[in-house]
Amino acid sequence: MVLKLPVYFIVPFVSNETGSGNPAAVCVVPPGQLISQATMSSIAIYLGQPETVFAKRRQPCVWELCWYTQAGLPIVPGGNGTVALAYLLLTELEVGAESVQLNSSYPGLSSSARLDQDGRVCLTLPAISPRQIDPSHRFTLLRALGKDPHTFYCGERDLIAVYDSEALVRGLEPDFNLLVQLPYFAFIATARGDRGGFVYRTFITAQGREQWECPGSAAALMNLAPLWDTQLHSSQELHADQLSLRGGEAWCRLTAGELMEITAACEKRGGPFVFHFPAMSDEDVESTLSNSANGLLFWS
Repeated sequence: MVLKLPVYFIVPFVSNETGSGNPAAVCVVPPGQLISQATMSSIAIYLGQPETVFAKRRQPCVWELCWYTQAGLPIVPGGNGTVALAYLLLTELEVGAESVQLNSSYPGLSSSARLDQDGRVCLTLPAISPRQIDPSHRFTLLRALGKDPHTFYCGERDLIAVYDSEALVRGLEPDFNLLVQLPYFAFIATARGDRGGFVYRTFITAQGREQWECPGSAAALMNLAPLWDTQLHSSQELHADQLSLRGGEAWCRLTAGELMEITAACEKRGGPFVFHFPAMSDEDVESTLSNSANGLLFWS
């Protein structure tokens, strides 16, 4: 069986710098099309983007989605792919809608999005308050990061290292061979920004299965916004400056009910391109929607 999918390429978190932002592929699954986790993983590897999001329309302005990394690993929560999908929906697929609802099979990860007056995506996500820790792997962490942070925090799946200056974060050259030995999905280095707000870099290891630096991540900001809102004692929108080689920026604001809003500019780089992908298993033909939390996600 061959699946026919429209694919778009969107770059969220763009700044004024040429080539900035964190690219994502958006695959729109047609109504009635079944697709398995194995097939989505294969497609994500083929497309080779930092994140690939698969989306299916359930009703007007309500979409279901899931996320995969460039190595074909399912991730929760997704980051730049969610922002990319929201931008595509609000500018092309749900034109005229005041907002769109983005749902996943994981409880608590539904989000909503709108466009602001400047055409930027404003995405509402859960705010995850990290807790300060004294990590048991501290010696390995210090060797891996190369520079000693003054505080460690733990988010839902990531380790956060807080440094004294933007320069220290910018100068990090982490040893991925050591990072992959540690039980975290990602390592986030952050500091107060020289021009206000905060800066950060995100190093992905996926617990030993991948090694790359992420140039902008909504998932990282879900942890960093509550952290820096407390550290900076700010009731204003916080500017988040991503210091990877590509760079990128966003604005974060805590809202009521343990939620936050991320505002980011996006650019469309191409699409829709129609790809013909082979189904990787009979489940693409036979299965219906199942709970993705057990590792088996099927759409009907």
